[in-house]
Amino acid sequence: MTDGQWVSLFSGGKDSSWALYRALEEGLDVARLVTVHPESDSYMYHVPATRLAGFAAESIGIPLVDVEPGDFDAANATASGEQGDAELEPLEAALAALADDLDGASGA
Repeated sequence: MTDGQWVSLFSGGKDSSWALYRALEEGLDVARLVTVHPESDSYMYHVPATRLAGFAAESIGIPLVDVEPGDFDAANATASGEQGDAELEPLEAALAALADDLDGASGA
């Protein structure tokens, strides 16, 4: 077992679902799921049907934190690095806010 609680980036897609499953199988205390909802194409995040992640989180019984499209402005970035940075900022802010609420939160 590990100390502290974990946060899992969760789109509801197969890859994030598998990563969450593996974390839970390993006994990690996954206390929150975080879903980023990009408005359009994204270098960083799963785009299709992220609104359905809430249903999956509810069925699993782990609270979900939604990071909304208005929380970042990747559309105005000109280079891929700038877009990646713009997309990462709201996730970092959400994780910083969660760290205050959770006991030693780590990422899965």
